[in-house]
Amino acid sequence: MTFGSLNESNVRQRFFLDTGARTSEVYDFAADTVPGLLNDPQSKSLTQGGLGEVVESEQISVQTVRYSFAGQDFDHGPIFVVDDKGSFRHGSIGQDILGRFDKVTIEFGRMVIELGSSE
Repeated sequence: MTFGSLNESNVRQRFFLDTGARTSEVYDFAADTVPGLLNDPQSKSLTQGGLGEVVESEQISVQTVRYSFAGQDFDHGPIFVVDDKGSFRHGSIGQDILGRFDKVTIEFGRMVIELGSSE
Protein backbone atom coordinates (compact mmCIF):
# COMPACT_ATOMS: atom_id res chain seq x y z
CA MET A 1 0.00 0.00 0.00
CA THR A 2 1.20 3.53 -0.69
CA PHE A 3 -0.10 6.96 0.15
CA GLY A 4 -0.95 9.81 -2.19
CA SER A 5 -3.84 12.11 -2.95
CA LEU A 6 -6.49 12.68 -5.59
CA ASN A 7 -7.73 15.96 -7.06
CA GLU A 8 -5.42 18.06 -4.90
CA SER A 9 -7.09 16.89 -1.71
CA ASN A 10 -5.29 17.71 1.53
CA VAL A 11 -6.19 14.27 2.88
CA ARG A 12 -3.62 11.48 2.54
CA GLN A 13 -5.22 8.51 0.78
CA ARG A 14 -4.38 4.79 0.58
CA PHE A 15 -3.61 3.05 -2.72
CA PHE A 16 -2.72 -0.56 -3.34
CA LEU A 17 -0.01 -1.38 -5.85
CA ASP A 18 -1.32 -3.94 -8.34
CA THR A 19 1.52 -4.69 -10.77
CA GLY A 20 -0.65 -7.31 -12.50
CA ALA A 21 -3.43 -4.85 -13.31
CA ARG A 22 -3.44 -3.19 -16.73
CA THR A 23 -5.47 -0.25 -15.42
CA SER A 24 -5.62 1.71 -12.20
CA GLU A 25 -8.90 2.25 -10.40
CA VAL A 26 -10.39 4.58 -7.84
CA TYR A 27 -12.73 3.01 -5.29
CA ASP A 28 -16.07 4.33 -4.11
CA PHE A 29 -14.48 5.07 -0.71
CA ALA A 30 -12.51 7.83 -2.48
CA ALA A 31 -15.72 9.20 -4.01
CA ASP A 32 -17.04 9.64 -0.46
CA THR A 33 -13.93 11.47 0.78
CA VAL A 34 -12.56 13.46 -2.20
CA PRO A 35 -14.56 16.56 -3.18
CA GLY A 36 -15.24 16.86 -6.91
CA LEU A 37 -14.09 13.35 -7.78
CA LEU A 38 -17.39 12.50 -9.45
CA ASN A 39 -17.59 15.57 -11.68
CA ASP A 40 -19.23 14.55 -14.95
CA PRO A 41 -19.58 10.80 -14.20
CA GLN A 42 -20.56 8.34 -16.92
CA SER A 43 -21.78 4.76 -16.66
CA LYS A 44 -19.57 2.32 -18.61
CA SER A 45 -19.01 -1.41 -18.81
CA LEU A 46 -15.92 -2.65 -16.96
CA THR A 47 -14.39 -6.09 -17.47
CA GLN A 48 -12.25 -7.32 -14.57
CA GLY A 49 -10.35 -10.56 -14.27
CA GLY A 50 -8.41 -12.40 -11.63
CA LEU A 51 -7.90 -15.88 -10.23
CA GLY A 52 -9.62 -17.59 -13.15
CA GLU A 53 -12.74 -15.45 -13.22
CA VAL A 54 -13.72 -12.62 -15.55
CA VAL A 55 -16.62 -10.38 -14.50
CA GLU A 56 -18.33 -7.61 -16.46
CA SER A 57 -20.27 -4.91 -14.62
CA GLU A 58 -21.57 -1.37 -15.04
CA GLN A 59 -19.40 1.11 -13.15
CA ILE A 60 -18.97 4.86 -12.99
CA SER A 61 -16.17 6.37 -15.06
CA VAL A 62 -14.71 9.87 -14.77
CA GLN A 63 -12.75 11.59 -17.51
CA THR A 64 -9.74 12.82 -15.49
CA VAL A 65 -8.32 12.40 -12.00
CA ARG A 66 -5.34 14.37 -10.69
CA TYR A 67 -2.89 12.13 -8.81
CA SER A 68 -0.16 13.28 -6.41
CA PHE A 69 2.56 10.84 -5.36
CA ALA A 70 5.88 11.78 -3.73
CA GLY A 71 5.74 15.33 -5.03
CA GLN A 72 4.72 14.30 -8.57
CA ASP A 73 1.39 15.63 -9.82
CA PHE A 74 -0.17 14.29 -13.01
CA ASP A 75 -3.55 13.87 -14.65
CA HIS A 76 -4.79 10.43 -15.60
CA GLY A 77 -7.96 9.12 -17.13
CA PRO A 78 -10.48 8.12 -18.01
CA ILE A 79 -10.65 6.03 -14.86
CA PHE A 80 -13.29 3.83 -13.26
CA VAL A 81 -14.73 4.52 -9.81
CA VAL A 82 -15.31 0.94 -8.67
CA ASP A 83 -17.51 -0.37 -5.84
CA ASP A 84 -15.01 -1.95 -3.44
CA LYS A 85 -17.59 -3.22 -0.95
CA GLY A 86 -16.79 -0.98 2.02
CA SER A 87 -13.00 -1.13 1.78
CA PHE A 88 -10.79 1.48 3.46
CA ARG A 89 -8.77 1.81 0.23
CA HIS A 90 -9.02 4.81 -2.08
CA GLY A 91 -7.80 2.99 -5.18
CA SER A 92 -5.24 0.81 -6.88
CA ILE A 93 -2.24 1.67 -9.02
CA GLY A 94 -1.76 -0.47 -12.13
CA GLN A 95 0.53 -0.58 -15.16
CA ASP A 96 -1.22 2.33 -16.91
CA ILE A 97 0.27 4.66 -14.28
CA LEU A 98 3.49 2.77 -13.48
CA GLY A 99 4.29 2.51 -17.21
CA ARG A 100 4.34 6.31 -17.54
CA PHE A 101 7.59 6.49 -15.56
CA ASP A 102 11.12 5.24 -16.21
CA LYS A 103 11.82 4.62 -12.54
CA VAL A 104 9.64 3.25 -9.73
CA THR A 105 11.12 3.13 -6.21
CA ILE A 106 9.20 1.37 -3.45
CA GLU A 107 10.09 2.16 0.19
CA PHE A 108 8.35 -0.45 2.31
CA GLY A 109 9.35 1.13 5.64
CA ARG A 110 7.61 4.43 4.85
CA MET A 111 4.95 2.78 2.63
CA VAL A 112 5.59 5.14 -0.32
CA ILE A 113 6.23 4.83 -4.03
CA GLU A 114 8.40 7.34 -5.84
CA LEU A 115 7.76 7.74 -9.55
CA GLY A 116 10.18 9.50 -11.88
CA SER A 117 12.62 9.37 -14.73
CA SER A 118 15.92 7.53 -14.55
CA GLU A 119 17.88 10.74 -15.18
